[in-house]
Amino acid sequence: MNIPSSSKTNLSVGILLVGSVSWALLGAGLQVLATLQLLVPSLAYLVPIPWIGYGHIAPLVSFLFTYGWIASGFLGVLLILIPRISGILSPSGRLLTGAAIVWQFAVLVGMAEILWSGSTGLISLPFSRSVTALFLLSYLILGSALSRGLGGSWKSGPLLPRLYLLGALLALPLGLGTAEVLLRGGLAPGALQIIMQFVWHSFLYHLWLTPLALVFLFQLLPALTGRPAGSLSLGLLSWIATIGFGGWVGNSLASEGPMPSWLQSAGVIATLLLGVAVLGNTLLLKPLLDGKWEECRRQVSLRFFAVGFWSYFASYAWLAFLALPGVRQTTTFTMVGQATQALLIFSFVS
Repeated sequence: MNIPSSSKTNLSVGILLVGSVSWALLGAGLQVLATLQLLVPSLAYLVPIPWIGYGHIAPLVSFLFTYGWIASGFLGVLLILIPRISGILSPSGRLLTGAAIVWQFAVLVGMAEILWSGSTGLISLPFSRSVTALFLLSYLILGSALSRGLGGSWKSGPLLPRLYLLGALLALPLGLGTAEVLLRGGLAPGALQIIMQFVWHSFLYHLWLTPLALVFLFQLLPALTGRPAGSLSLGLLSWIATIGFGGWVGNSLASEGPMPSWLQSAGVIATLLLGVAVLGNTLLLKPLLDGKWEECRRQVSLRFFAVGFWSYFASYAWLAFLALPGVRQTTTFTMVGQATQALLIFSFVS
């Protein structure tokens, strides 16, 4: 369903998408610099500038890719997609434009902080509380605009995209707000801090970014292929498993240390069960692509969604493999974790 949109709404979308591309290009350049520093350690002596050292660049790249590239891009595309599906126009364009600018400003401030002072040392929370406040302020407006799309004519359409959108809209403020209160508010003593860091890491990747990607897959793949998704009951079970276990996957990253062994085991079990949920989504989405290879060659958008779908399956299958006892202990202190994160990011942006 196509509906007219105001130029102010288009302006907010443009800010988010231009920002997404800009942060992606900057992040890619910094990633090349970080890789060169690993391959040629003498660069640190030839260019002894602390704020472009590997310890600053590596967390900055992850920050730019997550909040600048993927998040800004998702929010921009959703602001186009959701109103067209639901038939409900977004609220005041000025508010949306201001929120889009605030999001880009938050990324800029976070980048300056990481370059100048380095990361805070908190997993997936390398920025200060002021940047968190900016993100939450922007998201309050952008998320409210997107939540309007949960109603309207979309009620007669597919259910799974709405459920994943609902889960994603709630996950970011809930996870980020709780992390701020417990980690920087001084309310999480000892081992609870590292547990909360892993939980927030899981919220970010598995309860916010992954459901946002699944909104596109379950809404646009059927539209592009002309085939409906399969069993609704299987889809609901996969959604329940994703929302129920996605917040605990990060605990499987721990190895001994201050975390109780039962909590590490719970993270392993959650990861394996989430892998089962991904398999359920695969059984729903794979038939949509059967016999569509010629069409994928002709349609660039369908090709990207097909690659993204298979990357989604591969990344979570890889996570489930890494969570297995024996494998987990062997790979905890290696570069495998960064490779896994890169595979997840690839699945999001495809």
